[in-house]
Amino acid sequence: MKRRTFITTALASAAALAATRITGEARESPRLQAPPPPGGKRFRLNYAPSFGQFKAHAGTDLAAQVQFAADEGFTAMFDNGLMNRPVADQELIVREIQKRNMKLGPFVLLADFNNKNFVTRDKEVRAALLQKMRDGIETMKRTGVGLALVVPGRFDESLAWEYQTANVVDNLRACMDLCQPAGLVIVLEPLNPKNHPGLFLSRIPQAYQICRSVNSPSCKIVNDIYHQQITRATSSRTSKPAGTRSPRSTWATTPGARSRRPARSTTATCSSTFTAGAIRASCAWSTARASRARRANAPSSTRIARVISSRGSR
Repeated sequence: MKRRTFITTALASAAALAATRITGEARESPRLQAPPPPGGKRFRLNYAPSFGQFKAHAGTDLAAQVQFAADEGFTAMFDNGLMNRPVADQELIVREIQKRNMKLGPFVLLADFNNKNFVTRDKEVRAALLQKMRDGIETMKRTGVGLALVVPGRFDESLAWEYQTANVVDNLRACMDLCQPAGLVIVLEPLNPKNHPGLFLSRIPQAYQICRSVNSPSCKIVNDIYHQQITRATSSRTSKPAGTRSPRSTWATTPGARSRRPARSTTATCSSTFTAGAIRASCAWSTARASRARRANAPSSTRIARVISSRGSR
């Protein structure tokens, strides 16, 4: 056989074999299939992307972002900065959310990372805290969001830890005198000391102790697994007793996530979060979304976000 004929025949055979292999993989691997069209089935869990998360797809218009999330199958959204938005924007968000039968997640009422507030007995500081609670109640009345997140500020290096804990409890009890009659639930979020050094509240057992001492149905916990897996590796064991005090729980980090911001998805309660099904649902969504985003050649965050429900489920 001539050299030219041999090379031509070999290349043609290799090309045919490669085409057959690719076709077979396309049939076997669901990742190579076309993404489902918009407007398909909705997620069964309340995965809640934040506003601005999909701006590469939906732009910056608030109504367009809600529409995009609904088209992608989401049943909820959340906005940490809802309380600081103009009243007109708050009303717009609520109107668009309700129009699509979605839920709106907790807003941040107070998260001061720079100052000592709840750990002190200062009368002016307490007055400022109570005014914040009043502002949060007004936001709740406008938006219908009954969960508000609070980070109890920095700790005081000059004061014994037990005294600081007692002060936090006293200040929260004063806040409950306003929040509980109004129907606003304050959810305390322990943050990890690696990303947020110097903050008073960092552990679920610590938050549980405080909630038990405050003894109010309006004082609960945000169980953010991202922070707790950093604060303590055995978070699943130490968090379990706090399940009755946690109206929602947050799963963080997704397979292959490249963003420095944590990927988040949540279920309704702490107890129902610790299931393989919840983990699989979170991982499956994040993997599918990342794959679809790559195929569309559009930037998309892999951060899923928080969930919304004030009612527990089993």
